[in-house]
Amino acid sequence: MPDRFSVFEVSLRKRGRKWAWTVAPTDGAPIMLGSESSRSAASYKANCALFLLLLSAPFIAAQGGGLRNTRLGLIAALANGWLWLHEYGTCVKFTEVGAALLA
Repeated sequence: MPDRFSVFEVSLRKRGRKWAWTVAPTDGAPIMLGSESSRSAASYKANCALFLLLLSAPFIAAQGGGLRNTRLGLIAALANGWLWLHEYGTCVKFTEVGAALLA
């Protein structure tokens, strides 16, 4: 049950001309990361990644996974048709099947 209420940190760092972003649990290595040319774009992408992690948490728990399997849980939710991912990868929404799992 401790993995059910995980706390994540979003961090932005200037790296040369780019801004690197990471989303990581407070006690571990980054789960999602990337870089963008502007600070605002990096902040946006990092917050989108955080949202995806938080959105996938119920599906990870349903499959008996822990924090280490967070990224795999999101991939599984998309592969099983529980979530729909926008073509640009910036937003997701529940499908009818995914909403029924949480009902």
